[in-house]
Amino acid sequence: MPVRAQIGDIGLGGCYVEMTSTHQVSRELEVILWVGQEKVVARGVVVSNHPAFGNGIKFTQVSDDDRARLQKLVDSLDPFRRAKREPR
Repeated sequence: MPVRAQIGDIGLGGCYVEMTSTHQVSRELEVILWVGQEKVVARGVVVSNHPAFGNGIKFTQVSDDDRARLQKLVDSLDPFRRAKREPR
């Protein structure tokens, strides 16, 4: 059953999904993220459960194309990425 939720934290290895109705640890699921007009699809497993707050999800399967879109998203959220890539 599809559930709309807010992402509280994200990285290449997984994300934290803020939601009041949480899933049990070890549950496998599909995560679909919309980044602007681009869609990122990942398979994952719930690794943490905080009732009424959210779930930590570890990505277990992400296609190469979706990983590239996810990398672009993660880079755009990193305020220090420019400093890391441009030595002074």
